[in-house]
Amino acid sequence: MSKYPLIIEKGTNYAFVIDESKNLDFDKIREYSSEFYKMLPSKMQEKLYDEILHGACELDSEPKLNAYMFALGKMHNAKLQHAYDHLSENFLKEKQIDIIDYACGQGMGTICYADFLKRKHIKQNIRRIILIEPSEKALARAALHVSAMFPDAELITINKGFDDLTSDDLFPDKNVPMLHIISNVLDMATTYNSDGFFDLEDFANLVSKTIDGKNEFVCVEPLFGYAPKDEKVDDFIDYVGIETYYEIEKGKGEFINGKDWTCVIRVGKVYRNVKKNINISKCSFEELLKKAERGDASAQFELGIRYKKGQGVIQSYKKAVEWYRKSAEQGNASAQNNLGCLYAKGEGVEQDYEKAVLWYRKSVEQGNEKAQDNLKIIENKIKRETTKINGHEYVDLGLPSGLKWATCNVGANSPEEYGDYYDGIGDIARKKWGSNWRMPTYDEMCELKSECTWKWKKQNGVNGYEVIGSNGNSIFLPAAGSQSSFLLNLHNAGSYGYYWSSTYKEFSDDATGYYDAYLYYMEFNSGYQVVDFDYHSHPYMSVRPVLE
Repeated sequence: MSKYPLIIEKGTNYAFVIDESKNLDFDKIREYSSEFYKMLPSKMQEKLYDEILHGACELDSEPKLNAYMFALGKMHNAKLQHAYDHLSENFLKEKQIDIIDYACGQGMGTICYADFLKRKHIKQNIRRIILIEPSEKALARAALHVSAMFPDAELITINKGFDDLTSDDLFPDKNVPMLHIISNVLDMATTYNSDGFFDLEDFANLVSKTIDGKNEFVCVEPLFGYAPKDEKVDDFIDYVGIETYYEIEKGKGEFINGKDWTCVIRVGKVYRNVKKNINISKCSFEELLKKAERGDASAQFELGIRYKKGQGVIQSYKKAVEWYRKSAEQGNASAQNNLGCLYAKGEGVEQDYEKAVLWYRKSVEQGNEKAQDNLKIIENKIKRETTKINGHEYVDLGLPSGLKWATCNVGANSPEEYGDYYDGIGDIARKKWGSNWRMPTYDEMCELKSECTWKWKKQNGVNGYEVIGSNGNSIFLPAAGSQSSFLLNLHNAGSYGYYWSSTYKEFSDDATGYYDAYLYYMEFNSGYQVVDFDYHSHPYMSVRPVLE
C-alpha cells in the first residue's frame, strides 16, 4: 500500500465527462480538453496558447491543462506511439508489468501506452501505475485519465518534484517488469550550469540506485539542435546505465509527414539486481557516525550520501566530500565515483575536472560501471570545453587554411541568435571577445564560400545557412538581415544575411586627391552567396569572428 493519499480529480464538469465516457482513448481525451479550452474567451485562449508554446509552463490550472492538451497533445502522442512501437518484443510479451510515469503532467505517457496496447492488440496486465508530478492539479487529472484507462490497476500518486523524491517512492519490485516513461522532462534539468527545475545527476542516481529486476525505459524529448539541452537525454542514459536499443533524432519537418515537430527518442533497458546494504542504510545517524569514526568505509560512504541529500542531517556538500573522501581513500568504489561527481560539479569543493577524472578512474579500476559512464561524460565535457576560447566556442571545418570559425555571432548566445550589429569600424570581434578573436578577411570569407557546402535550412525556427566543412563539422549562419545607419531598424531578417569582413577596398583619384575606402562583406539569401564590398557605415551588419 502507498503511504501517499490518492490525488484524483472529482466533482468537476471535466471529471463528469470522463466518468461518463465509453471506450475512452487519447483522441477522445484531447477532444474533450479542446472543447473546454474553446469555451474560454478568445483573448484568454490566445494568452494560454502563447504561454504553452513558449517554454516550460507549470500546469497548475484547468485552463492550462486544456490548452496544453489542445496545443501539444497530438504531437506528444505521435512521439510516444513511435517510441512504444520500438519496445522490445520480449518486454511486450510480459504478461504483467508496472508503470512509472515521471513528471507525468496529465498522464499523457500512460494513456498513450493504453492506446498503443489497444492498437497492437496486446493483452498485458498493468498491475501498478505510479504517477509522479509536482503540480497537484495536473496530478489529479492524470489520475482521472489513467484510472479510466486502466481501472483494474493499483494507482499511486506522488505529488513531488524530482529533487524531493526518495528511493522509497519508486517502489522497486524485481519480480515484476517496470516500464519507465520519461516524456518532455529531461530537457528541463539543471546541467552545465544552465537554468532548470531539478538536478539531472541526482535524479538519475536515484533511479539507478533503486531499480531492480527488468526495467524498460522510454525517453522522449524535443530536439533543440544545440547543447546542452539535447545532451541531457543521453547524459541521463549514461548516468543510469541504460542499454539503448532504439535511438532517433529528427528536426522540424523531418519527423512525421513534414509536420513542424521535433523529437529525441531513446528506448532501452536495464536488467539487473540491486544489491543494498540494508544494515548500513537502516542505521540511525548516531550509529552510523560511530561506525564511520571507527573507520568503517561503508558507513563513511552512507554518511556522505546523507549529507549530500540532507537526509536526517543538515544538508552539506562539504561534509559529503569529507566522508566520501575517507571512504574513497579506503578503496570504496562507490565513494570514489561520488567524490568524482562532486568535483565535476564543484559541490563542496572547487570544480576540478582533473580530480574528477582521477577519482572516476580509481573507481573504474575496480569495475564500477557507473564510474565508467561518468568518466566518458566528463572526458567528453572536457573535450567540449577545449573548443572554447575566452568563453566562445569554435569549430574546425577542415579548411585548407586551418582557420577556425566561431559558432555564434558577436552579441549572440546561440547559433540561431542574430546578435548585435556593427558598422565595421575597427575590429569589433577583438574588442568584444578578446585578443584571440578577430573579424575574418576577404580571402577567408571566400574560402568559407568555396570550400564548404552551404545548405539553406531553418534551425530552431530561424532561417539561415548550415555551412558544412570537408570533415563534416558545421556552423550555422542565421539570415540576420541588417540595420540602417540612422534609424537602426532591422531589415530583411529571416531572408538575407550580411556579414562584415575586415578587408578594405581602397579608391583614390590622384587628380582630385579624392580618397575613400569600402569594406568587403558577405551577402546571402536562400539562392546565392557572394562576397562584395560596400561603404563601411551602411548598413550595420552581423559579425562572425574567427580565431587568430
